[in-house]
Amino acid sequence: MVTNDRRFFWILEAILGVLVLLTIAVMFSGKGEKDKIAVIVRNSDAEKWAQFISGVKAAASDAGVDIVIASTGGFSSLAEEGALIQQEIRSGADALILQPVPGEDEKELLQKAISGVPVILVHNDFEQETGEAGFPVIKADNYAMGETLAQMLLEDYAGTLEDKTIGIVNDRLKSEAAVSREKGLLDALEGTGCSILWTLYTDNESADIDMAVSAKKKADLVLALGTEQLEGAGAAEEEREIHGALVYGIAASEKALYYLDHDNVRGLVIPNGFDMGYQSVMQLARKLKHPFFQMRDQEVSFHCVRKGDLFTEDNEGLLFGVAP
Repeated sequence: MVTNDRRFFWILEAILGVLVLLTIAVMFSGKGEKDKIAVIVRNSDAEKWAQFISGVKAAASDAGVDIVIASTGGFSSLAEEGALIQQEIRSGADALILQPVPGEDEKELLQKAISGVPVILVHNDFEQETGEAGFPVIKADNYAMGETLAQMLLEDYAGTLEDKTIGIVNDRLKSEAAVSREKGLLDALEGTGCSILWTLYTDNESADIDMAVSAKKKADLVLALGTEQLEGAGAAEEEREIHGALVYGIAASEKALYYLDHDNVRGLVIPNGFDMGYQSVMQLARKLKHPFFQMRDQEVSFHCVRKGDLFTEDNEGLLFGVAP
């Protein structure tokens, strides 16, 4: 009996020893290899993504992962985005941060394109109901930013916009961000006495937007609902081709801040791009290390900025190099 007991313990010790050796082998086999996260957003080299990318890189350093920022143009279909996704997966991406393109059936097509790789969406979702396709979304509340833009106007006009005429400039692609911002704005303007004189839907080329805005009828206020749209309206005002309208908008770029500082723009609503990038990477890094970790939707903050706020201590670090 004693002999059998000894044999049992010897076998148990041998098994435990093998398990320890296997564990060490697995640990050392991956030594020096970091998880890689690829970032795919439209026009990734545009300055509007600067603070977002700063947040991505800061989180990568903290989490010990590698980051690849895919070089992209202004893709507008899943066929284009899908090709970029597959290219990054073939190149060894373990996870993806994506700005989704709008359109019917895009969710299902994207699910096929990613081949089971963990994904986080940023900036906008497919619909207002976030995460419906099983993808967590990290973004500012686009509807609330539209509402807040209307509140800025009311603050500047003593609570009433009676008889004011408004022109709106928005993204032609009709992303969730564009649609939600416009709805939030219009809902908040209802009953304020103003009238919407025109709405202009544009491609994301600020030079073309500049000319398109200049060609519209005179409005008292021009409200731009995206960075490129704001830059185009700001450029038109700088050239005094906007018929004396005052410009407000939702935007995030150094050029937008330049126009604000030079009185071409009167007020901005700016989302916290750094936090958007940082939280995206931190969630994916945790998912890669712990496969059963459930990623979740997350809202980042946004804030209002007027010229007098530009160089306050609270704003300086956040504003310069801001995200979309």
